[in-house]
Amino acid sequence: MKVLIKPAGKKGKGVFAARDIKKGEIIHKVDYKGLKIVKKEDISKLSEKDQNHIDYIGEGKYVVGYSAIFLVNHCCEPNCYIRYNKMLNKDLVAIKNIKKGEEIGVDYVIDTTGKWKMKCYCGSKNCRKIINSDYFKLPKDLQKKYLKFVPKWKKKNLTKNN
Repeated sequence: MKVLIKPAGKKGKGVFAARDIKKGEIIHKVDYKGLKIVKKEDISKLSEKDQNHIDYIGEGKYVVGYSAIFLVNHCCEPNCYIRYNKMLNKDLVAIKNIKKGEEIGVDYVIDTTGKWKMKCYCGSKNCRKIINSDYFKLPKDLQKKYLKFVPKWKKKNLTKNN
């Protein structure tokens, strides 16, 4: 087992390394086949709990789930990212070495959709305090650093909108 799910303070539950993880290693694989898939307009009909455990899968669709990938918290200094293999198949991949016990975190802005803001509780030294879903509101150095992790579907939208 590579990860443990446990309390993460103000963030609720979080995902933590159960052992040392090397840069480039796949931390968690997820296959969304068989999970509940909803359209954007149906999200408001879900329970609050389900609304907090959805993931965009492309083509205006979202999936509801409770595996580790749905519980990874945002971090302004992420140690992993989500790699899209196909619409219903993703990997959580380490972008740096992660020590046993360290919380696994992604920067939600890398692969997010929609327009939203949220308060950040990551506690990193470079915490942005408020997370804005707009990729172009990231500092330019982060946009450049993250571009290689941005999924193809989002890259198309980034170029269409700018």
